[in-house]
Amino acid sequence: MARLSADNSFQSVAEDFIAVKFVGNQKATATIEKARWYLSHLTKPIGGRPIAEVEPSELLAVLKKLERAGKRETAVRTRAFASRVFRHGVAMALCKADPAALLGDALMSPIVKHHAAILDPTKLGELLNAIDEYGGGMIVKIAMQLLPHVFVRPGELRHAKCVKRRSKGTPDRRRRGTPFSDNMMLVC
Repeated sequence: MARLSADNSFQSVAEDFIAVKFVGNQKATATIEKARWYLSHLTKPIGGRPIAEVEPSELLAVLKKLERAGKRETAVRTRAFASRVFRHGVAMALCKADPAALLGDALMSPIVKHHAAILDPTKLGELLNAIDEYGGGMIVKIAMQLLPHVFVRPGELRHAKCVKRRSKGTPDRRRRGTPFSDNMMLVC
């Protein structure tokens, strides 16, 4: 466990929380960096204050500043991160309560942006026909033909490997993932 500084500041408790819950649990580097990014929004305004003395109004002022800057999602996620830090502080007997928990309804909801989708079966058929008639590179065409069958992101498909199915007589070693249909194996 990481060492807390003698002052038990919000910053030191947050660093301990990141060390224990993120680094200690071997989370992805991007996840650890994201946690530190959330902390960076809180460091200057409340980072040096003892965690037990941080008031909901102080935290709300920081979050409202993010919200006014048009960063609603960041404000909501920063509040959630702060809440986890305060709960860590409560568990370590460094503070009595989680002031961030009281602020959930005080923030505006993030603006949801829906992504385009083809819901009409006729138009979906037109798209699939257009993919079959695609005249560009063969690898791109194969990828576009696979995407409607596997429902993964393009980057995930790009890193995927086509593995031949085992024949009925071979032993079942380790099954990994869901096998492609026979039609998709022909494309591969």
